[in-house]
Amino acid sequence: MAAMFGTGGFNWAPRICTIRGMAIRFHLTLGLVVLYWLIQGAWYDGIGGAVRAGVLAAALGVVIVWHELGHAWAARRSRLRVEGILLWPLGGECQIASRMPDPRTEIFVALAGPGAHLLLVAAAFVPLALICRFSPLDLLDLMRVSNWLVAAFSLALWVLVFNLVPAFPLDGGMALRGLLTFRLGEVKATRVAARLGQVLAGLYFLAALWSGSMLLAALAVYIFIGAEQELRAVLHTGAAYDPNARDPFFRSLGIREDWSREAADRPDRPRPAGFFARLAVRWRLRKLARATAQHDRLRAEVDRILDKVNRQGLPALTRREKKLLKQASAEFKKQ
Repeated sequence: MAAMFGTGGFNWAPRICTIRGMAIRFHLTLGLVVLYWLIQGAWYDGIGGAVRAGVLAAALGVVIVWHELGHAWAARRSRLRVEGILLWPLGGECQIASRMPDPRTEIFVALAGPGAHLLLVAAAFVPLALICRFSPLDLLDLMRVSNWLVAAFSLALWVLVFNLVPAFPLDGGMALRGLLTFRLGEVKATRVAARLGQVLAGLYFLAALWSGSMLLAALAVYIFIGAEQELRAVLHTGAAYDPNARDPFFRSLGIREDWSREAADRPDRPRPAGFFARLAVRWRLRKLARATAQHDRLRAEVDRILDKVNRQGLPALTRREKKLLKQASAEFKKQ
C-alpha cells in the first residue's frame, strides 16, 4: 500500500489523527467523492440536500472508522501488528502488517469489525427510535428517508449487512474461508471463497448497471479483482496463512497446527461426520432398536404359546397364536 500513500513526494493519504498509536489516514480521492455527493445533493435539493449529503458522509466516516477499529482491536489481541487505518473511496482498510497466522485468528479478526459495528447500531437504535419514532420499513429505502438521523442509521445498517455477505475479500468472505479451511484445507477453502465472491461481484455489477450506481460497480470490480489476487497468491505459495506472523520461532520449533495442508490431507486423520451423516446414523440406530424390541416381544409371545401347547396341546391354540408360530418359524429360517 506504500504506492497509494505517496508518489513523487506527494502524500495521497495524509494522517488526520492517531488512535492508540494507529494512524488514521484519509485518501484524497475520497474527498473528491464527498465533494461529488455534496454537489449532487445541492443540485437536486438545494442547501438541504447538501447538508443531508454532508451528514451522511460524516456518519459513514464515523461508522467505517469504528468498524475498522474493531478489526484493529482483534488483530492486536491476536498479537499482530497494525500499521493503521485507511479511509478511501471504497470504504476502509485495517492495514495489518502480515498474513493471518491461522484460520481461527482470521475468523476472529474478520468478525470483530462487524461485531463492533453491530454494537454501535444496537446502541443507537433505542434512543433514535425514541427521538424520531420511525418505522422499521423506513430503514429499507435509504433514498426516501426524510430524517437525516434515520438516514444515517439506515446507511450504517446497510454497510453492516453488506460486509457480512460471504463475498471474499469482504469480512463475511474471509470468515467463510477460515471456516472452510478446517474441512477443505487452506488452498481449496480459498478457491471456494474466492469463486463465490466473484459470482456475487458479478451480481453486484449487474445490479449497478440496472440502478446506475457507479460506487456499486466499483465495489463489484474491487471484490472480483481482490478475490482473484488472493487466490493466485495462495496457489503460488501453497499457503494462505503464515504461522510466523505471530511467533518468529514457530517454524524453527517444527510446530504445525491442525489447519495446515499436511493435517488437512493426512489420510489417517478422522474427519468429523456431517449433519446428514449423523442424522442417518441416528435413524439406523432407532430402526435397530425398534427391530430388537419387536424381536423380544415375539420371542416372549412364542415362549408363552409353547408353554400353552405343553399344557393343553395343539388343539387349544387360537388362529392368532398359530399365525405367530408361523411368523417365528419363518424368521428363524432367515437367520
